[in-house]
Amino acid sequence: MMHWLAFALVPVAAIPMCLVLGVAVMQRVRQSKRFRIGALVAASLFSFVTYRDPGERARVEETEAETKRKKEKGIGDPPDAFE
Repeated sequence: MMHWLAFALVPVAAIPMCLVLGVAVMQRVRQSKRFRIGALVAASLFSFVTYRDPGERARVEETEAETKRKKEKGIGDPPDAFE
């Protein structure tokens, strides 16, 4: 029973805390040029976390001929559980 109570109270407590924190950070960004530059640098660093080189996809994808060969030989198929 206690886990349902915690499950319900977390959003009730977290949403107002996040709103207060967001307002405080926005006030600080508007007032301090130094903090604004730091926030910009942090945001730009976080945006590069999800960056992936488009050339990387080409190396990972297999060619059509390779896929056809694997299907013909049965390579990569999962084993039958009921054999």
